[in-house]
Amino acid sequence: MNWLIWSHEHQAYWRANCCGYTTDKKEAGAYTFDEAVKIVFDANKHLPINSFPNEAMLPVVETILQKYL
Repeated sequence: MNWLIWSHEHQAYWRANCCGYTTDKKEAGAYTFDEAVKIVFDANKHLPINSFPNEAMLPVVETILQKYL
């Protein structure tokens, strides 16, 4: 399964290869679970406990649907 990364800070998706941001979901980079966890963890590691994250992982819905279609 692939994952998108949403930046609450930039109000946009991460592009592929961590190269900038886009508001167009079609231009967003698709990351593996391990890549996405690392990116999100690194981006949020200095935040206070219980604060809203700067970055969040979102499953690629099309990938999930393909499993059941």
